Amino acid sequence: MKFPTAIRKPGSAARGLKKFKNPFPEVVAKSAKQQNYERLGLLKFDSNSYHCREYETLVKGLKGTLQEYKNTRDSTTKKQIAEEEFNLWSAYVDHRSQSLAGQFRITTQVEDSFREVFDQARRRKEYTIQGEDVLKFFDLYRQTFKFETAFEPKNLIQMIHPYYGYLMHTPIALSFDDLMKIFKIQLISSFERSLGQTFLAEELAAFSYWQHIDQEGQGYLDLEGFGNVLKFLRFYNLESLEAIREEFAWTLLPLDGELKNMTEEDAIFRFELIRRIFLERDL
Repeated sequence: MKFPTAIRKPGSAARGLKKFKNPFPEVVAKSAKQQNYERLGLLKFDSNSYHCREYETLVKGLKGTLQEYKNTRDSTTKKQIAEEEFNLWSAYVDHRSQSLAGQFRITTQVEDSFREVFDQARRRKEYTIQGEDVLKFFDLYRQTFKFETAFEPKNLIQMIHPYYGYLMHTPIALSFDDLMKIFKIQLISSFERSLGQTFLAEELAAFSYWQHIDQEGQGYLDLEGFGNVLKFLRFYNLESLEAIREEFAWTLLPLDGELKNMTEEDAIFRFELIRRIFLERDL
């Protein structure tokens, strides 16, 4: 297949993406009150009160781990709880992906087309693409194939805006498998948004970026790893534990025990903090 000439400047790719026709259906979000009652586990469990059974399982699990995390000072136990939380989110993603249909799924045919374009977008003798090449990837795809994958517009902007897109700022290069993992979680996020679950959609978007840095699936990171997540989300110059505590003091208030009695050498940063930052800052 003949590909268009490679894009060398983000500006030209951005102009090309103005022609992008997004197939995402227009929806109305549920009220913040209704979403928070679900998200915080304030609805009765085992009563069909949640928008899907998988979400009820996730919320029920997280409600238990959040309390456990507050009640322990042991670092080993905290790491185990953080991993359990990560596994709960991973299980939700795995189960929910089975419910997707149509434009919210990446079929084998679509994945093959993504791979073709990825091979064109990557640099010679490299098997990854840098953040600055992501926009080029999308524009090459738009020019070569009919784009029918239903990324919700906000998700798409979060990923590939030429100046603000998070994928453009990834501190770790993206392999094809890395990109597909992010895309698949972003599509689940888009699907949830189509149901009016905007808060959950944002949490899943945050998870897609976290899991790219936490590639071992530990559920927690050290100071350097967490710094990479922050750089991914365009928070710079937060390289010390004190700077992070100061920047996110409001977010940390309800998280009793989070980052307390820790030094930079033994600090434990978990996904729970990033998902709250993502919601609080409307990232």
